[in-house]
Amino acid sequence: MTVNCLKRPSFKMKTILLSLLTILLFQAVQAQKKPWKVPKSYVNMTNQVGSSDSILKAGKALYLANCTPCHGVKGNGEGPANASISPNPANHTAISMLKETDGSLYYKLTQGRSPMPGYSTTLTDTERWELVAFIRTLVKAGK
Repeated sequence: MTVNCLKRPSFKMKTILLSLLTILLFQAVQAQKKPWKVPKSYVNMTNQVGSSDSILKAGKALYLANCTPCHGVKGNGEGPANASISPNPANHTAISMLKETDGSLYYKLTQGRSPMPGYSTTLTDTERWELVAFIRTLVKAGK
């Protein structure tokens, strides 16, 4: 007797898998509707690298390489990947960005939250602070 291990999934199994996928997607969307809570230890942090011309130049290069597909070249949240992302990427030119502390931006860049990746392992601390400095210029440019 031979056993066929490559059987097609049954209708019941397909239904279960589809239901689980739907639940997971729903939970991910609901999580995005909640405010992004930043620990107090980060909220009070100030940029550790400053905002000299060389820092801003480095931050811009990092932004173009890592952030523009979603946030766009202008930082307005209208990058080429925007149409396929839910929720929509943040608009870094919006006045509401002024409410974000340096530490909260740093935390969000470090940790990420779906669909945005965290950069704790791909960018150094200094590079993340350079991004924070550059993002600050986008707010000013968007006024």
